[in-house]
Amino acid sequence: SVQKACLEISKALHEFGSLAIKDPRANQADNQRFLDLMEGNFKTRSKEFYEHFSLKDLKDCFPEHGIEAGVTPEYMECARDHSGRMNDLEYPNESLSSPVPEKDAKWRYMYFIGDQNAETAELAPNAHVPSDFPMFRETFDKWGFTMLNAVEVVTEMASLGLNFPRDYFNDMLKGGQHLLAPTGSDLQRHGKGTVFAAYHYDFNFLTIHGKSRYPGLFIWLRDNTKIPVVVPDDTLLLQSGKQFEILTGGYIQCGFHEVVYTDKTEQKVQEFMDTKGENQWRVSSTLFSHIRHDVLLSPREHFDVPEVKDLYPPITSYELLEEELKAINLHPELN
Repeated sequence: SVQKACLEISKALHEFGSLAIKDPRANQADNQRFLDLMEGNFKTRSKEFYEHFSLKDLKDCFPEHGIEAGVTPEYMECARDHSGRMNDLEYPNESLSSPVPEKDAKWRYMYFIGDQNAETAELAPNAHVPSDFPMFRETFDKWGFTMLNAVEVVTEMASLGLNFPRDYFNDMLKGGQHLLAPTGSDLQRHGKGTVFAAYHYDFNFLTIHGKSRYPGLFIWLRDNTKIPVVVPDDTLLLQSGKQFEILTGGYIQCGFHEVVYTDKTEQKVQEFMDTKGENQWRVSSTLFSHIRHDVLLSPREHFDVPEVKDLYPPITSYELLEEELKAINLHPELN
């Protein structure tokens, strides 16, 4: 039964680039506390930011670290140009994002989950804790490590399902820059049709999400079928990233997705109007697991075949981080 489950994990990542799991260690009350905290945080920081529209005056914002720690305001991050791929998407699987990349209408907070670094690189800062939100560290650490532990189990099972030793990928994740990185989308400031996160892939190893209170996430399967994501209660959603794609020579591909203010998002806003009022935020509880910075990324073992060598030239995890941050407008050189 264990072998079968491991094969199912690796098959799902290969065919769909995503899967949902139930982890008995994941207490949804912790997710709800996390969502409550970040709704308040994004409300507070956005109100402060709209008075000056200055990164310099924004609390907990660190553009000198590529915004890899602390808060990132809306309209800073910009997806790569995927217009060629988007043009191949036909109804009803087309993307609602603009073919010409536009900056995302979402906020984000980055918080390092793991052992604090004795020496931090420019793009690997330690966790930052806001001074005006009690229980911030406790709430983030509890939910962040819960999701990271789930990633480690799925990674172990995927390794076995892909005919690697059980710790093959987890050994690469040890010491990685794992980031609990919730997004915040202001559902009062923006209206239906707003693209909060444009059509993109994640460049880390595995991304994991808790259940959001509002719909709006769409993913594309390997065959370019688009589906709206409905995460059941007590369930965690995982998606494969670019690092996983490189290590498997494309056998597992990074999954494309976007977040949009839809009719169903609007319906949920109306449902919450009596309890939450007009000032509502869509918060995602997202964690990015990363391969350790010094690991050389290239197709490994039985995935290292001649036809993929030119597609995936060797690159360290840190070099990929720099490359991707420049491409999405978050590298310190650009801010």
